[in-house]
Amino acid sequence: MFQQIDHVVRIVGLVLLILGWLLKSRTTMLVGGLLIFAAEFLSGEFAGALKKISH
Repeated sequence: MFQQIDHVVRIVGLVLLILGWLLKSRTTMLVGGLLIFAAEFLSGEFAGALKKISH
C-alpha cells in the first residue's frame, strides 16, 4: 500500500515540477521538488525500519 502512495506522490511531484518550469513558477517547482525529495526520503526510512524489524 505504501509503495502505491509513494509512486503517486512522486508522479504528482514530477508533474508540479514540470508545470512550474513551463509556467516559470518557482514556487510550484519548489513544491514539486520537495514532494519528490520527501517521497525518496520516506521510502528510504521505511525500508531501513523494515530491515531492522525483520532481523
